[in-house]
Amino acid sequence: MTETFRTKVLAQQWARAIEADMDAGRYLAVARKSTVTIGDLVSRYTNEIGEQKPFGRNKSDVLKRIGL
Repeated sequence: MTETFRTKVLAQQWARAIEADMDAGRYLAVARKSTVTIGDLVSRYTNEIGEQKPFGRNKSDVLKRIGL
């Protein structure tokens, strides 16, 4: 969880409140689980960027190995 504050004091107060909730067992961290794989990302990168600027041989080989 992140937040932005105008002053350092407000940020510290917020952090202390979150830590107090954690200590008291009232804080539930919500993690987003993604179904996107590294292979999906490599494939998307290859399709979108590779069409604009073709990759060299080395980069192509590395992307193929990563995207297995």
